[in-house]
Amino acid sequence: MLNNSTSTSVQARHKKSDRLKLGLVLLVGLINGLVYLFIVPPWQHYDEPAHFEVAWLAAHLNRLPRPGDYDPQMSRQVAISMVKNRFFGDTTSGMPAEGELVRVPGYTQLDEPPAYYLLASLPIRLLNLMGIQDVALQLRAARLGSLLLYLITILCAWGVISELARPSHVLRWMVPLSLALLPGFADLMTAVNNDAGAVAVFSLFLWGAVRLIQRRFSLLNLFWVMAAVILSYFTKVTALYSLVLLPLALLLSVLPGRLRGFAWVGFVMAGAALLALAFSWGDAAWWARNTFQSSATRVMSKQAPVGTHAFRLELPAETGSVYDYQLHQLLVLPKGKNLKGMEVTVGAWVWANRPVMANLPVFNTFSALKSSSEAVNLTPNPQFFAFSFPVEGDAQRNFISLTPLIQALDTPAEVYYDGLVVVPGSWPLDQTPVFDDPSGSSGVWGGQPFQNLLRNASAESSWMRLRPMIDRFGAEFLPDRGANQPSVSLYYLLDVAGEWRFQKLSAQVLFRTFWARFGWGQVPLMLGWSYWLLLTAMLVGIAGAAVLIWRKRKLLPWSALLFLGLAMGGLWLETFLRGSNYPTQLRAIYYPTARYAFPAIIPTMLLLNAGWYEIGRFLYRSLNISDKVLSIFYVAAWVIFDVYAVLSIAQFYYQILA
Repeated sequence: MLNNSTSTSVQARHKKSDRLKLGLVLLVGLINGLVYLFIVPPWQHYDEPAHFEVAWLAAHLNRLPRPGDYDPQMSRQVAISMVKNRFFGDTTSGMPAEGELVRVPGYTQLDEPPAYYLLASLPIRLLNLMGIQDVALQLRAARLGSLLLYLITILCAWGVISELARPSHVLRWMVPLSLALLPGFADLMTAVNNDAGAVAVFSLFLWGAVRLIQRRFSLLNLFWVMAAVILSYFTKVTALYSLVLLPLALLLSVLPGRLRGFAWVGFVMAGAALLALAFSWGDAAWWARNTFQSSATRVMSKQAPVGTHAFRLELPAETGSVYDYQLHQLLVLPKGKNLKGMEVTVGAWVWANRPVMANLPVFNTFSALKSSSEAVNLTPNPQFFAFSFPVEGDAQRNFISLTPLIQALDTPAEVYYDGLVVVPGSWPLDQTPVFDDPSGSSGVWGGQPFQNLLRNASAESSWMRLRPMIDRFGAEFLPDRGANQPSVSLYYLLDVAGEWRFQKLSAQVLFRTFWARFGWGQVPLMLGWSYWLLLTAMLVGIAGAAVLIWRKRKLLPWSALLFLGLAMGGLWLETFLRGSNYPTQLRAIYYPTARYAFPAIIPTMLLLNAGWYEIGRFLYRSLNISDKVLSIFYVAAWVIFDVYAVLSIAQFYYQILA
C-alpha cells in the first residue's frame, strides 16, 4: 500500500499531467479556431451581418444599441463588402446603386440582450483607435471575441469532466479535445453570433452546477451558478434554460447522498404533476390549435349534421388577427399520389351563433404560395357549402386551415364546422355528401363513393391540449410571435403521420450541422458518404455509452449525470421543435440547426466520448491493443476529420481542389 507521501506525490503528478494536457488542448482549440476564423469568408455565418451591426453600433454609440438604431454608411459598407466577398456568388450581384439607402441584410438582432455584443465590440473599438475602418477586418476582429468564448467553453468541458472522473482519466482530455476539433462547433464558435455567448455562459453554468452537486453547497459555487444565470439572461434566451435547472442544482447541493434518490423521485413526481396541470383534454385530434380561446376546439352539439361533435372557434370582438383563430391539418396523401394540376373540391357544414360573414375551410398549397376558399354568410342553422378549384404548383405540401375571420368584429361570435370534406376531382356543389360513419373518412357524394383526405373531419376524436394560460405564457418565448405557440409544437409531436417527413428532415439537418455543415447551412463536406461514417461513429458512441452506464451503474455519480442529461435532453428537444410552426404556414420550411443545441455541447460530447472510451476498453481487453495506440488513433481520427472539414470549406469557397 502507498503511504501518504507517496499518494500525495502521485496525485500531484496526475494534476500536473492533467493541466499539461489541458494546456495542449486549449492550444489546439486556439489554433483550430484561428483557422476557422480566417478560412471562412466574411459574412458567411448565420445572420453574421446583422449580428455584426449590433457589435459595430455598440462600439460607436455611447450607449447600448436598441431597436431602430441605424447607421446608413456602415450598412452600405457591409453590403458592398458582402458583394466583394462573393456573398451573392460573384463580385457584381447585389451591389447597391449610388445613393441607394441600404439596410444590413437579414433579421435584425437589435432586440437581443447586450452581453455578447459588448464583448464582440471590444476588438472593433481597438481597431477604431488604430484608425482601421474596413468592415471586413472589423468583422474578423469581432470574431476574436467568439474565439475567446470558444476557449472558455473548452475549459468548462475540462472542468465538468474533472468533477466526474478521477485525475488522469482519459475522459478528462478526450471530451475537451473533441470540442476543440469538432468542425461544426468550431465554425459556430468563431462566428459573430450571440449563439457563441449562449454556449459559453451555459457551459459556465453547467460547470458550476456540477461543482455544487459533487462538492455540496458553498457560497463560492452558489455565486458561480447565480452569476452564470444572470449572464444567461443578458446573453440569449436559449441560455435561460439555466434558470429552469438552477433550483434542481441547489436542491441536490444541500441533500446528502442517501436522500438524493428521494429528491429525484420527488422531482419526477412534481414534473408529472405539473404536466397534468398544464394539459387538459378535449381539442379536436389531428388538428393544430393556433388560437388562444379558452374553450376546447371540439364541442358536443345537437346541431352537428355528422356525428355528435363539431369544431368551434371563438372570435372575440375588435381584433383583425387571423392567426388567433385557426386550426390546421396537414393533408396525408396515399403513397405516390400528388394533387398537382388536379381539381379539388372542399366542403363543410358551417354555422355560427349569430349571423356573420366567414371563410369556408381554406385549402393552402405552399408551392404556389396560394390559398383557396370562399366567404359565405352564416346563420345559426347549419348549411353545407362547397367549392372547387385547380391546385397550382407542385403541391408537395398542402394543408387545410379553419380561419373564419375576415375582418374585425363589433361583437364576439362563435363559428362551427362539421363534416369537412376534401376530395380530388369536381363534385356536385349543389348536393351534400353522405358519410359512411361519424368520423367522415369516406362516403357517397352525388352517387359516387369518395375517400376523404382529411382525418377526424367531424371532430369526433379528441386529444390533449395545453391550458390557455400555459399556451399564452409559452408563446412569449417562441420565435414568429403571433403565428406560433406551444400548442403548435404539441401538434408537431403528436401528428406523426402528417409531420413525419418534416421531422425526419429536421433530424437530418440537426445531425449534419452538429458534425460538419458550414456557412449558412449550404456548405457540406466534400463527399456525401462522409456523413454515413459520422452516423456510424455516433451510433457506436451511444451504444458504448449504454454499455458503460450499465457496467458502472453502481459507481456512477448519478445525480450529476442525470442533471447533465436533463440539460442535454431539454435543449435538444427545444431545438428539434424550433420551426415546428412552419409546415402549416405559407412559407418555406425552416429546419433548425444544431447551433441552438450547442449550449448542451458538454453533456452531448461526454455521452459520445464515454461510449468511445468503452469501445476502446473492449479493444484493449479483447485484442490487447495498448492504451497508447488507442489514444493515438483517437487523436488522429479527430485531426483527420477536422482537416477534411477545413478542406471542404476551402474547396467550396476557393475551389482549391476543383
